[in-house]
Amino acid sequence: MTVGKANGSGKIKEMERGLTLIAKEMAMTTFWTVALVISVVIYFLPSVVGNHKRNKWAIFTLNLLAGWTIVGWVVAMVWAVTSEQAPVGGALLCSECGSFAPAGTKFCPQCGKA
Repeated sequence: MTVGKANGSGKIKEMERGLTLIAKEMAMTTFWTVALVISVVIYFLPSVVGNHKRNKWAIFTLNLLAGWTIVGWVVAMVWAVTSEQAPVGGALLCSECGSFAPAGTKFCPQCGKA
């Protein structure tokens, strides 16, 4: 009878080891998933910061294609945080969407606001 108890105890220990391995695998999968998400957010940070600019697609393209280099990422970030200058000719900056409207216009050509 003691042999049966020992054998049953061994099976329980094997099951516990198996569950421990599964828990470790799940923890590692969760860790790498979170690490990947954080890396993608940091990688595309210049695109997020420069989303309000009129040349946001150029910033995104630079970030996508050259962001893997440190220099490309830094250039995209600097471009995203620098202020836009008004084009020559007295253009006005729209307070709603942030794009420039030609001088003398009453409505923004991008968003249509006055």
